[in-house]
Amino acid sequence: FSDDDIIKALADIIKTNNIRMENPIAIISRDRTMVRYMRLPAVTRAEIEDMVSFEITKQMPYSPDEVISDYKIIDSDEEGYSEIMLVIVHKAEVDRIISVLSKIGKKPAYIRFSSDASLAWLSKTQEEKIKEKDICLINIDNDNTEITIISNGKLNFSRVASVGAIDISKDEPS
Repeated sequence: FSDDDIIKALADIIKTNNIRMENPIAIISRDRTMVRYMRLPAVTRAEIEDMVSFEITKQMPYSPDEVISDYKIIDSDEEGYSEIMLVIVHKAEVDRIISVLSKIGKKPAYIRFSSDASLAWLSKTQEEKIKEKDICLINIDNDNTEITIISNGKLNFSRVASVGAIDISKDEPS
């Protein structure tokens, strides 16, 4: 779909359903992001940020000003290591989302990638149930499948496979 198709569909849905929203939360599909889990020999934010900056330049085929990144500290241990989740997205993806929303008069409150958005939704709706459990979410889209594993309320694994509903539903040749 073109951006114009998306803008028209969003505007129609908002108008038809009389939806009032101030600042929506935008979600980037997992297949549009690069997620890396790392164990770093650091615990302070300054040390982690230095190491993350280095990892971004090492991991990405783009220059640092072409990407947007963020990280979450998943865990820290007594040995001085931190487990982090690094998320990197091409800046053009974020710019596109902001542009589409601005054309319907909206500005995103923030932007999340889909695995993190799923965790946020579960945290709001199932807070007590996810604290001490391991949960596997499988989202089978048309073109790909996103697998998210949440352990003790934290996003511990996120991958996307390029096998989707269209591939699963194909009839086997006789």
